[in-house]
Amino acid sequence: MAELTTYILTALAWFAGGIVGGATGLGSVMVAMPLMTMAHSPGDAVLVSCIVSFYASIHQSCSYRRHLRRDDLKPLAIGAFPGCLLGVLVLKIAPVQVLEFMVCAMLICFVAMQLNKRMAQWSVSDAPSIAIGAGGVFGFVSGSVAMGGGPLAIYVMLRHWDPNRARANMSALWVFTSVLTCMAQAGAGMYTLPLLKIGLVGIAGTAAGQYIGVRLGRRIDLVLFRRILLLFLSAAAALLFSRAMG
Repeated sequence: MAELTTYILTALAWFAGGIVGGATGLGSVMVAMPLMTMAHSPGDAVLVSCIVSFYASIHQSCSYRRHLRRDDLKPLAIGAFPGCLLGVLVLKIAPVQVLEFMVCAMLICFVAMQLNKRMAQWSVSDAPSIAIGAGGVFGFVSGSVAMGGGPLAIYVMLRHWDPNRARANMSALWVFTSVLTCMAQAGAGMYTLPLLKIGLVGIAGTAAGQYIGVRLGRRIDLVLFRRILLLFLSAAAALLFSRAMG
């Protein structure tokens, strides 16, 4: 009975996460995590999230492939590679709670900046060095606490990308980092057969959710998209703080 409850909670968590992720390009982990932590330890919840995110990123990338900008993606991917490996390494030697507090502080600072009208208009250039740095932060957070959507959303907002361009680029980057993260975690011996079985249940849930979410995403304009991203960042900060306090 306990195992069945775990499977049901996992499927429901990722169904809801799939809807949000399919519509916005991010946020699936944040939505799924509250239910996941009801059935799993924080460490196992992160590992299952990485497994499910691997499938989710491939599906999402295929859905928005026509809007992909390779010039946007390349420097982000270059930075994400070492960042992801570093995140996995740090996850093995540092408490998850400490990492969650660090990411939470970053998100809170950015949300506070966006509440100021002048700061909300700030933007960053398309210089490769900036994109590489953003990719590094994204990769580190993805590999450590499976919440890389936060730093990525910050970069998207500072670049002022339109929704389709943002979703396409973010999804393609998620494919790249998900492969790296899963390979690194598997190489470190973090996966077990029970976790892989739970991951398959999560994949089934997110597949159904993304089918709905992608169709909802077509109705989102730039203004609404930025508001959703800001709401996502606020909720992600609250979730990370709650998880860290445990």
